[in-house]
Amino acid sequence: SASNGFWLEKSAARVCSRAARAVWHQTVTAARASATRRRRLAQKHPSKMGVSQSRRQTPLAAPLLREASKAPEDRKRTRFLRRYEERGGLDPTAEHADFLVVFDHPEETAIGERLSWADAENLWFQAIPGFEDEKLAGVAALREAWTAKFRVDEVADGDTVPLESFRALTREHVVEELRAAGVDVTTRLSRDGTRVYALCRAQAARLEKEAARVGYALPFKAEVDPGREFWLGGKYRDAEGRDCYPEIDEDNVVYDASEANELLEDLYRAGRVPPEDAAVFPPEEEPTARHWSRRLHALERVADRVPATNRWPAHAPYRLKRSHRHLYTTRHTARGPSLVAPADRLLLTKQLMDRAVFLDVLADNGVLPFFFPLHDGAARCDGIDVLDFLDTWCLFWRADARTSGAPAVTHPAYLAEAPCPWYWRPYAQPLREIRDYFGDEVALHFAWASYYARSLLVPLVAVLVLEVASQRSPGGLMSWRRGGYQVAIAVVVVLWCAIFVESWAVEERYCAIAWGATAPDDEDERVPRPQFRATTRRLSPVTNTNEAYFPPYVRGRRRVLGYAAVAGCVAAQSAAVVGIFKVENMALRAGADVGLAVSWAAFGVATLAVLASRGFRLVATALTIYENYKFE
Repeated sequence: SASNGFWLEKSAARVCSRAARAVWHQTVTAARASATRRRRLAQKHPSKMGVSQSRRQTPLAAPLLREASKAPEDRKRTRFLRRYEERGGLDPTAEHADFLVVFDHPEETAIGERLSWADAENLWFQAIPGFEDEKLAGVAALREAWTAKFRVDEVADGDTVPLESFRALTREHVVEELRAAGVDVTTRLSRDGTRVYALCRAQAARLEKEAARVGYALPFKAEVDPGREFWLGGKYRDAEGRDCYPEIDEDNVVYDASEANELLEDLYRAGRVPPEDAAVFPPEEEPTARHWSRRLHALERVADRVPATNRWPAHAPYRLKRSHRHLYTTRHTARGPSLVAPADRLLLTKQLMDRAVFLDVLADNGVLPFFFPLHDGAARCDGIDVLDFLDTWCLFWRADARTSGAPAVTHPAYLAEAPCPWYWRPYAQPLREIRDYFGDEVALHFAWASYYARSLLVPLVAVLVLEVASQRSPGGLMSWRRGGYQVAIAVVVVLWCAIFVESWAVEERYCAIAWGATAPDDEDERVPRPQFRATTRRLSPVTNTNEAYFPPYVRGRRRVLGYAAVAGCVAAQSAAVVGIFKVENMALRAGADVGLAVSWAAFGVATLAVLASRGFRLVATALTIYENYKFE
């Protein structure tokens, strides 16, 4: 029996080997036939195919080149025979949540703190997004849920219910609103039964619709516009002495529908394009031959992995058209291929949740304990892990010079073009990883912190020069040269401040270009502040519709009162600082120890700064609410 099993296995291996050879023979035959068709088409229409009669010049030398640049006709001969290594380890069916919303789940009793309908209505009015009409509709829906849960016919302002019962009502209502907004919500009860966990996520199709609705900017593939060096490379002169560019000629080739369908099918069979791009789209998406020809050329450049020399990829608002989908970069995440990065996915999911209800308002008012975003934790897919920040960010001296990050976005080490020099390592940060994991806002904060810390080296050197020069002068700091030194330092600091502000503005623009950061300019896409309360209604001069309105002259009066409050805070802090130094002066005149008096004054100023920052934050928040601004 063992001998029979051996011969059966050997026979099966022979059959599999023959089948594999047959498949390989069919693949090579199809590729050769496709190449033959292309050569015949090139001989028949040489101008359309953009075939050059001269060899390409020396390949471009750029830090971002992935391989040597090849001429268009050279890439055509290998386009359908070459396969690139696909990134493995993906789990498209993995279920991951984007946000965790925690609700209390205590026993509902009539004993304890109670909440009136007037307070609940005011709270829910702030928690509902939109303008006056949307907020009133949300309050009406809460009124219906209130009457259904507590079994009352009508609701009066003085009606009260237990606070725990209202939290239970809010939990059920919030889950319904989130699901109505397109968010998948899965609820689970904690082990001790005191908390309800709501796991929130959004499907990829829903996120793409939200990105198209708000005009969210997504990065293009590098091959869509490889850069100036690519387009102008391989320059030669024709028989008439005119400059010719093979890549531009290739991109200007226009195919008819049958030729385009044939080439797209060849790319699909070679595994270079997905099935949804394997044919010409209907006229409503690609009305002319130029449209599908441009898409075909872009797909060919992506399949050939042409060298890209642009430092940062271009960003553009996302569109739901199938004819535009090939332009955007596909990322490999823990959920499979996706057009949005993990940080972008969380931001779009948060926007979807904010369209249903402002969870921040409910959390600030104690209706729900807290909510926070979650991460996939799959470093093998997303390329980012929290533990990596420990070595590349906190313990920077442990990281490699090429993985420690860069001190600025404009530094060559940002894109790993060059190692970070040792003297910039204390200021280097993994800004790309921070942006991909935490988002634009956090990355911009740390980019500014690094830029500010490096810029402080200039006044530091100036102060050290002042100290050394003052100590070497007769009489030290009390000499007659002290005033001249201080004036020089003041001039240096003033110039440094002006240069720092302008240079940071330039660096900030580079950050916006590298990350594709955009701000909505259309008020229709902006969400009003939850605390905005309209005092009247008017006919909009733009849309000719009835809208909520707050008179500007009323806000002007409130701003005057706000300026007075700010002036009072400044006066109070100034008086406190003067008082501290006055006490220090009195202590020195009384013969107290100089070091002790100076230390006490420094401690007093530091304590005052901490208390003032917290107090002024509360004052600023109260004034912002009082002035009743419509948008952030």
